[in-house]
Amino acid sequence: PSPATQEHGRQASPAKNADSSSAGSAVLANFATLEQSVQQITALLRDAAFVDDETLTAAQRQNSHDAEAILLHRRIMELEAELEGSLTEIAELRAKLSLEKMAKEELRRDYDTAMNNLSNNEVVFKMHYDELIAKTSRIEELERKVEELAGSA
Repeated sequence: PSPATQEHGRQASPAKNADSSSAGSAVLANFATLEQSVQQITALLRDAAFVDDETLTAAQRQNSHDAEAILLHRRIMELEAELEGSLTEIAELRAKLSLEKMAKEELRRDYDTAMNNLSNNEVVFKMHYDELIAKTSRIEELERKVEELAGSA
């Protein structure tokens, strides 16, 4: 190939140059639009995020208070759960205590009944003993009279 042909191959045809030029212009226009959009977004973000020190401090304080409130709320929930567990345990212990008191009262009644029966048995035994003594005395008296009658006859 001749140098002219080589140069011609390197150079684009005038139609191709026009298309390339318009595509390049479109790309540059897109970049310009993109750059402008980025600048607008950056300005909006700067305006939206900019606060004075007092507002920032107040917001940080509020955020700190909110975090502390959340922690305190969690602690309250834990303490309420512990309280509920303790109240349940107390109720169970009271029920056991009540059952033990009832058992103790029943044992006390049984003891009192047994003691009363022993006391009654003692009274009955004493009554029988006194009756035996009286009969023994009567028998001895009758035996003396029999001996007197037998001695006088």
